[in-house]
Amino acid sequence: MKLLQKLMFVPALLLLATISAKCQNEEANQQYLAAEQQFSNNDFIKTVALIEAAETTSASTSSKWLYLKIKALNELYLSSAANGQKMKSALEKFQTITDQATFPEEKYQEIQSIGEAFKQYMTNDRNSFLVAKSKMAYDAIRGHMTKFPGTFYKQQLDSVSTVLQSRDMIEQRKANEIKFNELTKQASALRGKAAGKSVSGTVWLLVSLGGLGYCGLEAYNNYSKMSDIDEITSPTDEQLEMRDKYFTKSIIYGSAALLSGCIGLPVAFGKYKKAKNFRKEANNLTQKAEGYKVTFSPYVNPSVMALGFTAKIKL
Repeated sequence: MKLLQKLMFVPALLLLATISAKCQNEEANQQYLAAEQQFSNNDFIKTVALIEAAETTSASTSSKWLYLKIKALNELYLSSAANGQKMKSALEKFQTITDQATFPEEKYQEIQSIGEAFKQYMTNDRNSFLVAKSKMAYDAIRGHMTKFPGTFYKQQLDSVSTVLQSRDMIEQRKANEIKFNELTKQASALRGKAAGKSVSGTVWLLVSLGGLGYCGLEAYNNYSKMSDIDEITSPTDEQLEMRDKYFTKSIIYGSAALLSGCIGLPVAFGKYKKAKNFRKEANNLTQKAEGYKVTFSPYVNPSVMALGFTAKIKL
């Protein structure tokens, strides 16, 4: 009796397995048909997703499915490293399972052309990567990743670029510090010159005003004394002699006052003008230096640095 039950149970299991497989194949076929529809709508991401779902459902694939998958990935791999890997795998699988004699020749040749173009892309990607690697500079690496968004070396380059960017930031920070200190030093020197010119101008101004005041006063006093003698009706010879001396002194002191004002004041104001120009130039340098003022202090996590240099060695 038990043996009979077991014998009846086996066909039942086989029937269920057959029905299940048929349902899975039907579901996978529906997913493939949906993928074809999405491809016709130019939605290549959904196309790939639906074919992958069909492959998962049926636990297998076919040349027909791979043909559509490769066609969709051909529109995606340039901008995505993940799709590039899928493209590589799909092309290899297609070459493995496809019988050229039975597969439509036109479609087979189409996949061959796509495969050759993809192979050339991988070569260009590799060559550009090697150039970036040899330079080991942040700009070179980011330039490669910009030119090849779907580069096969993204993970390696991301690790290194993080470190190189931090290194470049530190180097830029040092360069900014040097430039800031240089401009600040120049501005300080110009302010020193401005202060010197201001002091010199003040000295010239004081001397000029002092000479002008003293000589002008002496010229006036001697002229007044000469005028007093001129008012005498009958001056003596001694008085006339004194008059001549007062006249001469008034001329000398007057001339000295005139020279003091004509020479000293322009010199003083010229020095003040130079001091003003020095201060203006110093302020311009200070303003320029502000553009180099260090406002950041890049910190590189030691673990990230270690990861980056490890990746650098492995490049």
